[in-house]
Amino acid sequence: MPSYSFNAQEVDLSDAQTGRGKYDNPVPAGTYSAMVIESEYKANSKATGHMIVLKWSIIGGEHDDRHIIARYNIDNPSEAAVRIAQQDLVAICHAMGREAFDMTEELHDHEVLIDVEVEPASGDYKASNKIAIGGYQSAASAPPRPAAPAQTQPPPQPVAAEADKPSWERAFQDFQDDEVK
Repeated sequence: MPSYSFNAQEVDLSDAQTGRGKYDNPVPAGTYSAMVIESEYKANSKATGHMIVLKWSIIGGEHDDRHIIARYNIDNPSEAAVRIAQQDLVAICHAMGREAFDMTEELHDHEVLIDVEVEPASGDYKASNKIAIGGYQSAASAPPRPAAPAQTQPPPQPVAAEADKPSWERAFQDFQDDEVK
């Protein structure tokens, strides 16, 4: 059985006492680079229609790897809900440079810009994020993100003269001139 030592007295629970720490609050309203990392097709909560659920992950910046869940009512008694979903799916396709998709997985891993809004707290629900209707743009229109620092080679070390090196560090030499005849 694997061994693992744990001491509860060494753990700081200051963030845990209030929930998930920085993830308790929604990200501020704004435009973010993001990509779909998960998707699902499922029935709505009243079983009167179906929706596509996309999990968007913010890429880069202060809110890197924060997630926003968006639901698109593709089959619903409310014609307005279906029209909004279709509007959003068209905007997503255009932002990704696509004309269509057959499986929601085809939407994964394409960087786009999303316009994020904050839904205020209401009743039992905390404040949360949502993507504005039609709030999707091609990432090509985004200002370039700073490149990662280039990997630098360590400075060359001075090469010691062969004669200054101990014998075991010297390059092997062919001693044909020293052969005994």
